[in-house]
Amino acid sequence: MTSSAPPAASTVAAAGDRSPVDVAASASRLRYRLRSGRGSDLPVELDGAQRAVVNSRHRRLRVLAGPGTGKTQTLVEAVVDRVENRGVDPSQLLVLTFSRRAAAELGERLSTRLAVTTTEPIVRTLHGYAYSVLRSAAQRAGLPPPRLLGAAESDRMMADLLAGQLASGGRNWPAEFRAALGSRAFAAELRDLVLRTGERALAPSAIAALGRKYRRTEWVAAARTATEYQQVSDLRMGTTGLGAALDQAELTLAALQELSDDAVLAEEQQRVRRIFVDEYQDVDPAQAKLVQRLAAGADELVVVGDPDQAIYRFRGADPAGLRDIAVDHTVNLTVSWRSGAALLAASRRVARLLPGPTSHRELCPVGGDADEGPNAGPVEVRILPTAAREAAYVADRLRRAHLQDGVPWSEMAVVVRSPAASLPELSRAFGVAGVPMTVAAADSATRPHPLADAVLSLLECGLEPNRIDTATVLALLTAPIGAAGGLDPLALRQLRRAVRVAGALMPAATGDPAPTGAQPTPDGAATVDSVRAADMPATDRTTAMADTADTEAGPHGAADTARAADPDPAAPEGPAAGAVGDPELLGRVVRAEAAGIDHPVLAAVAQSQPDAAAALRRLAGLLRTAAEVATAPDAETALWRVWTALGVQPGLLAAVDRGGRPAANADAALDAVIALFDQAAELAARLPGAGVRAYLDQARGPAVPGESTAAAARHGDRVTVLSAHSAKGLEWDLVAVCGAQEGRWPDLRTRSGLLHTEDLLDLAAGLDPQLSRVPTVLADERRLFYVAVTRARRSLLVTAVSDDDTAPSRFLHELAGEPGDESPVPVQQGWPGGPTSPHRGLHLADVVGELRRLVTAAETVPPVRQHAARQLARLARAGVAGAHPEQWYGVGGVSTDSPAVDDDRGVSVSPSSVEALQQCQLRGVLERRGARGPLEDPQLLGIVVHAAAGGLSQGLPRTVVDAEITAFLAGLVQLPDWQTARLRRAIDKMVGAVQNWLQLQAAAGTSTVGSESPVDLPLTERVRMSGRIDHLARSADGSVLITDFKTSSQTQSKAAAAQNLQLATYQLAVSGGGVAGLPAGTELGGAQLLYLRDGSPKSRVQPALTGELAELARAASLDAAAALSGAQLLAKENSGCERCPVRSCCPLQSEGRQVTR
Repeated sequence: MTSSAPPAASTVAAAGDRSPVDVAASASRLRYRLRSGRGSDLPVELDGAQRAVVNSRHRRLRVLAGPGTGKTQTLVEAVVDRVENRGVDPSQLLVLTFSRRAAAELGERLSTRLAVTTTEPIVRTLHGYAYSVLRSAAQRAGLPPPRLLGAAESDRMMADLLAGQLASGGRNWPAEFRAALGSRAFAAELRDLVLRTGERALAPSAIAALGRKYRRTEWVAAARTATEYQQVSDLRMGTTGLGAALDQAELTLAALQELSDDAVLAEEQQRVRRIFVDEYQDVDPAQAKLVQRLAAGADELVVVGDPDQAIYRFRGADPAGLRDIAVDHTVNLTVSWRSGAALLAASRRVARLLPGPTSHRELCPVGGDADEGPNAGPVEVRILPTAAREAAYVADRLRRAHLQDGVPWSEMAVVVRSPAASLPELSRAFGVAGVPMTVAAADSATRPHPLADAVLSLLECGLEPNRIDTATVLALLTAPIGAAGGLDPLALRQLRRAVRVAGALMPAATGDPAPTGAQPTPDGAATVDSVRAADMPATDRTTAMADTADTEAGPHGAADTARAADPDPAAPEGPAAGAVGDPELLGRVVRAEAAGIDHPVLAAVAQSQPDAAAALRRLAGLLRTAAEVATAPDAETALWRVWTALGVQPGLLAAVDRGGRPAANADAALDAVIALFDQAAELAARLPGAGVRAYLDQARGPAVPGESTAAAARHGDRVTVLSAHSAKGLEWDLVAVCGAQEGRWPDLRTRSGLLHTEDLLDLAAGLDPQLSRVPTVLADERRLFYVAVTRARRSLLVTAVSDDDTAPSRFLHELAGEPGDESPVPVQQGWPGGPTSPHRGLHLADVVGELRRLVTAAETVPPVRQHAARQLARLARAGVAGAHPEQWYGVGGVSTDSPAVDDDRGVSVSPSSVEALQQCQLRGVLERRGARGPLEDPQLLGIVVHAAAGGLSQGLPRTVVDAEITAFLAGLVQLPDWQTARLRRAIDKMVGAVQNWLQLQAAAGTSTVGSESPVDLPLTERVRMSGRIDHLARSADGSVLITDFKTSSQTQSKAAAAQNLQLATYQLAVSGGGVAGLPAGTELGGAQLLYLRDGSPKSRVQPALTGELAELARAASLDAAAALSGAQLLAKENSGCERCPVRSCCPLQSEGRQVTR
């Protein structure tokens, strides 16, 4: 986009019908204005209990309202009655509720029903009302209005305080706590302690007193930190000229303190005469005290709530508040306007084990039974064998409801206990089934998106260029950031190799020092010091050593995996190909380019990898843009500049329009970016002038799900996936409750933490902290499950997994009931249907698969086969993937018959690959192009032993070699200690064998000519032999002996060694002048395979090269070149097939037969 509209607004506008999320950006500019209500004369149907609430004359009324009983509508009609029928001035009304979403809904309903004009909003959240009290007080005192601190900002302030205490030695804290002072998790826990104690008006002095009384020194330290936290907050107010910065708990306590002034309280009570409080079960003790203090002189107080839906105790809410409040009368709303009899019976079975009053639980449906849900009955309980099958069944069930029953996607929801645990499986299953989904905003914070993470990384690098290191560059190159990213693993590997080679060839030009200790040997090869890996990541160390060492994979013991690492068969295998440079060279190259300095390494890389070099230059351009905006006065501007520089927005919007799984992925990316703009706008509203650094601190801080009335809007026609907490107050036609496993739901773990906040609160309340909290936690979990299963209007699906390690939740069985219960629900196992009545899929892929089976199955009768073929033709004409036979495996013909290497390009063949290609061309070529899989113990042994043997051959002391081995193994962090120890024992044994063998050679008068000596011999105008020879020595008679070290446990016979093609090819190379320093015609003393596995060298000798063997080696090398460059490969069955890593591509194996059949 090239629009110059404000950042957040432009981003959202570009997203089509997305809900506006830039509300926070203009929060600081909002002004109240007179608003004329639209009014409505539509009749509202109420049941008897609802009318009793509307007509009530009691001064203090409690309304207990179960789920779906119309409590919000009752509250609205009661307010309308006071204005229209009793003549109450609307400005004397105050409606309080728990969340901004609920306040927005209530305000909208009242605006629709009331035809009045107000100067102040009637509906407020409890925190919003507390803020209004403090704002009025600040105006009277001539001070700036207070500011509300978000949870993330509060946690950061606490973390900064603890960091300062840690820097000064942490003397306030017990010694065992000091190590935790730098942890964000500990800062969040301490902040929670301050929040929870603040809600109960527990001052720091009281916390310290309890700590001293019960010998809990950590509470004394926490009290001191809480005092310091308040002092810092006050200091910020005085130095910034902004209002007092208060978190939610402090906001309520400060309002209570303000209302403790009799004059202020009298003025507020005179203004507010009638108070209505919704969701009263969710108020904390401080909020309850605020309501009761204000209502002491009011004409009317009505509190509405449901103790069975009190699910915010972890935030400080007290479920007992609704029970304990003093009232004149209680009304129970027991008519369900939402659910039918079967749904109510099932949910009632869950609620009957909850503590508290029961009269409001006897719900009955309005107007008879409305249980005509989609497909199956209104309640379905099903147990699946795996989480993947569970997610697939839920996706199938929702798709059937949409296609067969016409239920809109937006009228379906999936409710889970933990989005982080359930979303991966659900996302995959929904994508496969073609079910569009969206994740509730409050739950999406648990899913970091790669695009959003990359945007933040760019801003961080722009602010601090030193962050541009190799790891960051690699992460950005693979991130979905348009032309500058998205490199696949192969392209990334080729780029890293090109950078290493360029750095090794031009250390002086780049200004980078040559690798420490890399001394050229007489034959030009690098010693073991050239692969010094002490300061390299484990993966780089392995790659580095693999590029310079021969390895063995498979029973034949000569697969030379490392030497064949170059995927380009035409690439040379000289010293540069195995060069290892500074692992941070890539980071320095990009850092220089981002600073506007042309780096010669990048110019060299562009010669061999132009696409990758172009991606690096584009990335450097993005980093320059990020650096330019790093000092922007507000984060929104910086974020907008970086976002537009990426240029990915048009592609994402186009993907959304196309639909399908790409649309879901693109939408998730856009949601993540919009969330970044939300955070920036919120920060600007709370802290004007906060720059990029403050924004990054917040964005990279602990993920705290926020609440946004805009973000809570539903995303078009999609299934909503959300947590049970987020589902409260919402309803859908069809609700699926997933993951009802014991251990997950209920989750009975007690969360006491290091500070044992619950013990502190219990002691402050006069309770014994030694009493078990499990019953309380179980009740909380049951309430949460009750909220989840009462969201459905027409149909409810509850699923769980049952396997050897997982059992269905007790709540699932409570919901299903027993045979004697009202409307029991059978607990069904697995997918419905069977051999006689299959459960057919409704996705196009399922239909195409079934039709193809009918067409190709031998048992299909001709009329059915013909009908299936006609349907496939119909789908093929519509462009459905997989319907046309040309798209079937083995039918469409060969994709290309072009040779792998053009005729005008050269081909290089390594001696180690000749034997592998003779054994099986298919395996040899595919392995050379990367189909080897991860390195295992045999390959690691080969890498280390060959590198060590090279060092010993060049005269390095054994102590130096052992130190290099230690450094290399220390980097293999992916291996357990026992495996590393086993590797070390085997390596030491074989390195000792090499050392003993070299000593024997020296005693016999044999001198080393070269180690890891490069081979370069033209065979034809197009074919060259290139590779490395492990060891070359000159015997006392002047002949040259070739040695190839073997770490395999399997030894070739003497006869096989005499005909070994790898040894013969080495001899051909030496005799032909293919080794530097050894002219053509050099006298050969033969070649040998030296086996080191058992610790004592065992030799298998090949005599000096004969003419017949030389022709055989030459012919085999040319055959290998033809296989590497040709259009066809020959697969041969041999003894290595059982362990072959490319069986799935081989037409001789059952796994690979689809290639040709």
